[in-house]
Amino acid sequence: QDTAGVIPSTKAVNWLTGQQCDNGAFAPYRADTGKPCDAKTMVDTNSTAAAVQALWAVGGHGDVVEDALGWLKSVQNKDGGWGYTPGGPSDANSTSVVIGALTATGTEPEAVTKDGKSPYDALLTFALPCSQSEGAGAFAFQPDKDGKLLANDDATAAGVLGALGKGLVAEPGKAAGGDAGCAGADKPTREQAAANGAAHLARAVAK
Repeated sequence: QDTAGVIPSTKAVNWLTGQQCDNGAFAPYRADTGKPCDAKTMVDTNSTAAAVQALWAVGGHGDVVEDALGWLKSVQNKDGGWGYTPGGPSDANSTSVVIGALTATGTEPEAVTKDGKSPYDALLTFALPCSQSEGAGAFAFQPDKDGKLLANDDATAAGVLGALGKGLVAEPGKAAGGDAGCAGADKPTREQAAANGAAHLARAVAK
């Protein structure tokens, strides 16, 4: 609504802020939203990062946003990324949506580190190398049980935005003027990884 120029209902915004748990996180669903969160409430990084971006966009909820960002930082994995739930292995989608929350609020993702690793470090580990025969340049959701990266279009769409430091709302980019191929060999910069992923998606749409 905010993106389309529609002022969200105050009641809706207040409902959203009322869903924040005491630890700062948000849950995707609660059977009884009138009761506070408890130890059994399943919270996740995606819902929390989405709430951060929405509440920051409408303004006036800095305390809620800061608590949510604090929780997100507290559950960052040692590889610099995030999984869907606290303690879960990092994945491209979750890491990207948290990057979006950080940049939306003026927080530089490169400065949010765990064991010296930033979210961008984690995200690039999901980028398929240019030498891979299938899906070169795409992003994987996570490595499979054998450690292999498999192209995933949903993860690629998220990874492109994340690699560019964009949130859930992003302005269209300029057309590249053709497929330049996979760039950056097997260690692309995040800008190259984003371009590679976008090219992969363009080929998928063309088919």
